[in-house]
Amino acid sequence: MQIDFLNLILVLLIAWASGALINRLGYPAILGELLAGIIFGPPILGLITPKDELLILAEVGVFLLMLYIGMEINLRDLRKASKEGLLAAFGGFFIPFGFGYWLGMSFGSGEANSLFLGIALGVTALATKSRILVDLKLLGTRIAHVMLVSAFVTDTIALVVFAGIIAYVKTNSFDLLKITFVFGKAILFFGGASFIGLKILPLIGKQLSKIGLTHRSTNFTVVLLVGLLFAEMAELAGLHSILGAFFAGLFLREGVMEKKISHDVSNLVHNLSLGFLAPIFFVTAGFNVSLSVFQTDLVFLIVITVVATFSKIIGTAIFYLPTGNGWREGITIGSGMNGRGAVEIIIAQIGLGLGIITQEIFSILVFMAFFTTATVPVFLKWAVDWLKNRNELVFSSDKREGTIIVGASPLGIILAKKFAEFGNVFLIDTSEEHCEIAKRVGLNSICGNALDEDILSKADAENAQLLISLTSNAKVNVLSAQFGRTAYWIPNVYAHLNVSDKKISQKLLEEIQIENFVLRSIDLNEFENLIQTGMLAEKEIKIEKNIDLQTFLLLPDIQDFLFVPIGLKRKDSFTLLSQNDNLETGDIIFGYSPTVVKSVKEDEFSQLVKDSEIILAKEKLDYGSFINLISEKFNLALGISVEDIRRQFIEREKVGSTMIIPGLAIPHIFIEGDGIFKMIIVKCDEGIIIGPQNEKAYAVFALAGSDDMRNVHLKVLASIAQIVQNTNFDKGWKQTKNIQEIKKFLLETDRILFDRNNG
Repeated sequence: MQIDFLNLILVLLIAWASGALINRLGYPAILGELLAGIIFGPPILGLITPKDELLILAEVGVFLLMLYIGMEINLRDLRKASKEGLLAAFGGFFIPFGFGYWLGMSFGSGEANSLFLGIALGVTALATKSRILVDLKLLGTRIAHVMLVSAFVTDTIALVVFAGIIAYVKTNSFDLLKITFVFGKAILFFGGASFIGLKILPLIGKQLSKIGLTHRSTNFTVVLLVGLLFAEMAELAGLHSILGAFFAGLFLREGVMEKKISHDVSNLVHNLSLGFLAPIFFVTAGFNVSLSVFQTDLVFLIVITVVATFSKIIGTAIFYLPTGNGWREGITIGSGMNGRGAVEIIIAQIGLGLGIITQEIFSILVFMAFFTTATVPVFLKWAVDWLKNRNELVFSSDKREGTIIVGASPLGIILAKKFAEFGNVFLIDTSEEHCEIAKRVGLNSICGNALDEDILSKADAENAQLLISLTSNAKVNVLSAQFGRTAYWIPNVYAHLNVSDKKISQKLLEEIQIENFVLRSIDLNEFENLIQTGMLAEKEIKIEKNIDLQTFLLLPDIQDFLFVPIGLKRKDSFTLLSQNDNLETGDIIFGYSPTVVKSVKEDEFSQLVKDSEIILAKEKLDYGSFINLISEKFNLALGISVEDIRRQFIEREKVGSTMIIPGLAIPHIFIEGDGIFKMIIVKCDEGIIIGPQNEKAYAVFALAGSDDMRNVHLKVLASIAQIVQNTNFDKGWKQTKNIQEIKKFLLETDRILFDRNNG
């Protein structure tokens, strides 16, 4: 058999493009891949054709996909599944299953077709990383916890029922002996697979580890072999190979490999299946869709879609009633469970391949999957808003209460002490010295990498409700937060990013629902240095009336540039502040503010103003002309090439606008050397064009300093901020006529003076 590579390339390109497009609209990529198969395949355009190699690759793809789905479902979660999750799963599967079977029989579809309709209506597309839960910021709620458990149980029920249907259909009669024999083989498979998975595979894993075969490639091969073995066992039992692959995945997750290797291998299976082979399966599945159902079976399609939607929602809500959490919450969960996806399409395609269902029924199931999945974002958002408006949206009932802080830095230790007053706290750091310091002050610390699953397990990540990644490396912070979210589903995760960390995609943070723990635009190292040198001191502010955080930060008493609000004490809890928090009467804001040294008459900023060159410009300046001007001045003062200075200022502006308030900009760069700090002040009557919005700056404080002068840099920024806050700056600045008046204006404004010898 010769492979048609052009056809294969075309399939992959179309699958990738269509999957990416529909994913951007908030729907699973498989719907785009199916749609691509329908549009570009035989049903419409016929640009890609069903070659033999595509069908083989598709079969391997679905095998790997089911293996991956099994590896993603944690048996421990199934064993300890909450009552709410189990009830929602049973109601959300068996009620639609019954309606699907009844509808099929009512429309004369026959026994086999009706059974497959039932299972298709019962399946749910909600995966463990459901995009909609992230988009609606629901991961920390009880409904999210219930949905995730329900998805685990529903997928398992669907595949077991699918096995039973195949066994039933293969008897082709009501011969009790034949049916008993077929079901006996199925039970034998489940029993044998469970024994091998629970007893034999862990022993194999230990032996591999004992002889040093812990390489990712070796374990990947073992995973494939086990998956193929289970698939063959399922076939011998008269079931389908995908059931064997799914069961293999369940047990491979449970402890055959070390956790880190298991995670790596799971990623390999994920990438090989979803990145290469599974899209081929879903595209080729689209080849089998018949558009004629819109003419011949339109009424049936509409009825099936409507019944699928309402039976899923109502069935979930009815079975959910005994939990005592209310019928509205049940309807909300049912709305989130309504979409159909990979498992349904796989089952339908297999049914078609085995000749159990007709092409018309297959087409109806595919379109039903499209329409029901499309309702999920809309219905779930409506339902969640309904709960919010009634104050019935309850946060996670999984009893998580621990806190993990990645980075045992001075601020990490400070936060750990605060959280330790209200619950269990673990610090994780790669530095043994930092961990020892934390232990000496009575904190739990673990030396290791937060990207290691074993390290997170030692920190009791399964019971953590909060993870804060607070190292000086933004990439490490995001990766640690992402890993805590995906590996342990920690409801609340924060990653510290400095203002300069623009390389970190905000979209990535939003997709995995990571909060950006920003210290009011201050570099973490600078901030901690100020704490250690005594320039910043702890401060607590009691909230006297309800107010949102953004308004609170704009209050005159709060607007000191260096007051850094960090945490919120409310009743018997302590949490980090988020940008959209609403503060309530009695809340206590914990943070840091500058220490005041009243005896000092002059500080670094005073001397800098006296020594600074001041440029008076009458005409409007574009940004290029302005940069050329100050680069030449810094060149004369510091001896650094004009081109280097110019390049650094331009790159700094690309990172983020240096416009502080309308009319005032503070462009600043760090240069090589020691003990260097220079300020150039520019007053332009007609304004300097700065930033992507072409804003005008009439006052510019351009700063250039060496890395060891960061403290001075920060104190200068603080001094300028205080001058702006303590005066009618815009009016006072415009009234200055010459260099002497500018210096007098800057030097005589009331502000906190920083001790020149402090830090």
